[in-house]
Amino acid sequence: IPTAHDEPPLRFAMFKAAFQGVRGYAFCSAPEARLVASRFDISKCSQDVVGIGVDPPEAPDVEEFRILRGIERPYLLYAGRIDAGKGCDEMLRFYERAQAEIMGCPDLFLIGKLAMELPGIPRLRHLGFVSEEDKRAAMAGAQALICPSPYESLSITLLEAMSFGTPVLASSRSDVLVDHCHKSEAGLAYGNPEEFTESVRLMVLNEGLRRALGENGRRYALTEFSWESVLDRLVRQIDAAAAKA
Repeated sequence: IPTAHDEPPLRFAMFKAAFQGVRGYAFCSAPEARLVASRFDISKCSQDVVGIGVDPPEAPDVEEFRILRGIERPYLLYAGRIDAGKGCDEMLRFYERAQAEIMGCPDLFLIGKLAMELPGIPRLRHLGFVSEEDKRAAMAGAQALICPSPYESLSITLLEAMSFGTPVLASSRSDVLVDHCHKSEAGLAYGNPEEFTESVRLMVLNEGLRRALGENGRRYALTEFSWESVLDRLVRQIDAAAAKA
């Protein structure tokens, strides 16, 4: 289960033996499988896209979360390490432009460890570390979850948000995120400030679209990535690898 990313270390010569010396692969996503196959000869290995399971979410108390945090306006959410390497600097630049161009633009909340200096953008709030319960409530109450990272092998955060019926805005620089958006029909991908702004505008102005994307995402996350489906695929891969012993 390599969880491979298209980053420079993957090109190190030392990984050739590691990747070509196994009997089977359980990939997190189809783009990850294609990436590994493009770098290493794994043609003789058993392989399948297995994924990681997503638990059916417990209904969080969104209203309590909003009251305790003093939230009165719609908001977009980013969850994870707040770092330029995760695409957060680009996301914040794009959000500042969207805020200037969209009347009634949602706030942007960030949850997670802060690893970069935040610009002074109005209605940008860093909530810091939050409990698992608060994270679920934040996801369920968001207009959309933003996934700006160009380096992903799966993105559990994206799947968690989808399981709550929350649509996603994803960076088109990540093949994995784009693949999720296409297969689920639950998200919009952006590659520049204009696309980001228009995606946010659609989420704000078109409630019917936002709800449709959310329902598509819920169905995708809880069907394709149910633990039953994932474990069935994993067991088949273990059996296939064992047969090659």
